[in-house]
Amino acid sequence: MDDIFYWPSRQFASWTGVWPEAFGMKDCEKKLARTNGGYYSINFVMEGAVSLKMAHSPERTVTEGQMFMIPPSHFYQYQAAKKETSLFWIRLTGPQTANYLHLMNLDSKKLLIAVSNPEGVERAIREIYDLYEPYTPASDARVIALLYRLIPTCAEKPARHHREEKCLAQRIRDFMYDELETGYNVSQIATFFGISRSSLFLRFKEEFEENPAEVLQEARIKKAQHLLRETALKVEEIARASGYSSTNHFLHHFKTKTGKTPTAYRKGRRKGIRE
Repeated sequence: MDDIFYWPSRQFASWTGVWPEAFGMKDCEKKLARTNGGYYSINFVMEGAVSLKMAHSPERTVTEGQMFMIPPSHFYQYQAAKKETSLFWIRLTGPQTANYLHLMNLDSKKLLIAVSNPEGVERAIREIYDLYEPYTPASDARVIALLYRLIPTCAEKPARHHREEKCLAQRIRDFMYDELETGYNVSQIATFFGISRSSLFLRFKEEFEENPAEVLQEARIKKAQHLLRETALKVEEIARASGYSSTNHFLHHFKTKTGKTPTAYRKGRRKGIRE
């Protein structure tokens, strides 16, 4: 049986870079052949196997516990290769979707992965359905958090555990830079990736010799400096875009880090350009 559920809210764009547009299940009994629309989809084989052909690539079999990604405007076709096949899919959109999928090791050169924790993916699938019905406004934030919790659950494991830890630290740092506007703090980010706050600090120290809170703060200041130089946004708007919930909080941190107020920094840069 094929199901399709459209996420009830369309209010994500102002506060996150990736969000779910629709999701559902397919039994894949009938062959599906089409060109994808202007969105990405990720597809997880929960049971059985699927014969998959993507664009000009040769046909391959995707087995239970594997996931494949279909990029926008990409031709694909698939059909169940075994009886009792079930495929979960979720359609993603938003300006940071490609970066989000890259954290899962999915991109235009690598469309198929064997996920590291199939049971974790299945739990996440059940949670998505639970958030959909009954839907409340709080479901929006919870489903976005769930998407980011999927990253370490889906991403393939490197051959060595030590390399996995380094890879995770790098993915988390990329996430910090990509999602500054959301205002997530270090504890929330650690939760999204399924690790403790103390474990996050240890991994950052081992990989970068840096404190994750300091990395996040530095990223926010750098973004604010860029916006002050390159845009005419108001200071309050720049504070929000850089992830600060309070303008006063932003002013304090900016002056502590740079020695200047945002207004003085902007005037100084413009003066330097004229000269």
